[in-house]
Amino acid sequence: MSDRKNIGLALFCYIFWGFQPMYWALLLDTDPMFLLAARILTATLFVLGILAVQKRLWMIREVFCDRETMKRLVPATLLMTADWAIYMWAALTGHVLDASLGYFISPLVIMLIGIIVFREKWGWPIFAAMALVVAGISITAIGYKVFPFVTVSLALFFSVYAGFMKNVKVDSLISTCVQLLMMSVAAILFILLFRRGDNGVVSVTPVKLILLIGAGVVTITPILIYANCVRHLSLLFMSFLQYLSPTFGLFSGVLLGETLTKDKMIRFLFIWAGIAVFMVSSVIEMRKKKKEPVAEKEHE
Repeated sequence: MSDRKNIGLALFCYIFWGFQPMYWALLLDTDPMFLLAARILTATLFVLGILAVQKRLWMIREVFCDRETMKRLVPATLLMTADWAIYMWAALTGHVLDASLGYFISPLVIMLIGIIVFREKWGWPIFAAMALVVAGISITAIGYKVFPFVTVSLALFFSVYAGFMKNVKVDSLISTCVQLLMMSVAAILFILLFRRGDNGVVSVTPVKLILLIGAGVVTITPILIYANCVRHLSLLFMSFLQYLSPTFGLFSGVLLGETLTKDKMIRFLFIWAGIAVFMVSSVIEMRKKKKEPVAEKEHE
């Protein structure tokens, strides 16, 4: 597959994720936690179907038997479930803008985790960027006496999830299926115990059933495409593209009737200032590395 096609597919993923709240808006009358459970179950069936066609279902058992891999997948699954739950609640209760701001911050937090936990090389730009982000959150939290729970939670949960998944040496489709199977157990129990009435199973109409089935497809399709693209495109390029998703998420929030309040605007400006510092420094550093081999050859 050509780079141009991979770039096109990567762009599709980020645009798809950005406008995903528009799909959840079709299910606004659905209980957020019931929708989350249904989303997990339909996504699991969708992935199992793909693996069945590929005749790779047997690989799932191998992962469950691998203790070292499961030590990472179990906490990663808990974090992914928390991330999905908060995002689902945000999408159905008018907090799409807060969720988008959280995903703006997460790449910077992931880089910070890489520096602290995995001893990756670092420079002043990442700390300057994080300082701006923290300043924006602190100003809005103190000045407006409202802690941005959705923004901070999504940024942290997704970032720590990425940290656990960093050294998981399992095919992305298989690891995703294993995580979904673990989540499915909790989803089934939750529905049976708490969502059998009007706030769950009883509320499902034929139209809503189709939309709930579609929720699994909407969830997994961009993840699978992304997993393929990330193997063929540079991480620097992908990290730049990653900011497209929350940008389109902001548009989704506005289209769904949310207001970009003063505190959110302040937070947004500080976050973008941090992103700008990091991006500019990354481009400068990349140009320096390109010039170094040329300078060495001239010296020789």
